[in-house]
Amino acid sequence: MLKSDKKSSALQKTLSLIDKCPTCNAMYGKSAKKMSISDKNTHLVHVTCHKCQSNFLAVVLEIARGTSTVGMVTDLNFDDLQRLYKIDRISLNEAIEGSKFLNKKDFTKYLTK
Repeated sequence: MLKSDKKSSALQKTLSLIDKCPTCNAMYGKSAKKMSISDKNTHLVHVTCHKCQSNFLAVVLEIARGTSTVGMVTDLNFDDLQRLYKIDRISLNEAIEGSKFLNKKDFTKYLTK
């Protein structure tokens, strides 16, 4: 829950701007928005278009002078998002190993398996 009515109204105003699908331009409608994760001043919003079934993910940050939003079309559905949010984050060593693997000259042979 947000701490003040001012912040709550700023968040609601920002969410109201996410009103149509960036893929097909269909209006979302209020029932389509699903607040997935809220943590202090950060909110993750997932929306699925009723018309084209594309998924949109937005991060809404409450900052001192209002809100800031970043969004993207994604292939993650709402259930995927909640499942992936709960798993452990990768470590720095895992990221380095993954980078080394992707930079191998013969990396493409692993794509056909």
